[in-house]
Amino acid sequence: MSEHDLWWLAGLIDGEGTVTVRRSKQAVPEPYLSIEMTHEPTIQRAAALIREVGCHAYTYGYRARSPRFADSYHLRVGRTADLMLLAQVLGPRSTTKREQWTLLGQFCLARMERSGALAGRAMPRGMHAVPPSQLELDIAAQMRELNRKGPR
Repeated sequence: MSEHDLWWLAGLIDGEGTVTVRRSKQAVPEPYLSIEMTHEPTIQRAAALIREVGCHAYTYGYRARSPRFADSYHLRVGRTADLMLLAQVLGPRSTTKREQWTLLGQFCLARMERSGALAGRAMPRGMHAVPPSQLELDIAAQMRELNRKGPR
């Protein structure tokens, strides 16, 4: 993958993406990256580049309910190890979401340390059900404040 491709992907996520720690269905904070737009080729290119980095990217589309609207296409990454890698690769190339990438990397590192994944073991299934540490809750709160819309 070229350096140009990495900068392009970082810029796309800066402008169109969401880098956050969100609440799972079990109300446990989890790392998350998403991009949503009406241009499917851009979503497919971003997914291909993320896969080239070595991460899993899930893409899907929604049909517009009304002819007044265009179909939309989505990309998401939710695996903790993948997001930690993306934070390391794309974070330094980011402009507007650099702080989000830094917090996301810290969150993923804390989560993976608790699971033992950094000791050479795979992230265990069901880790989302493990109660978060205070550090993870603090990072999630910082991320929520950072991503909050409107005046501060």
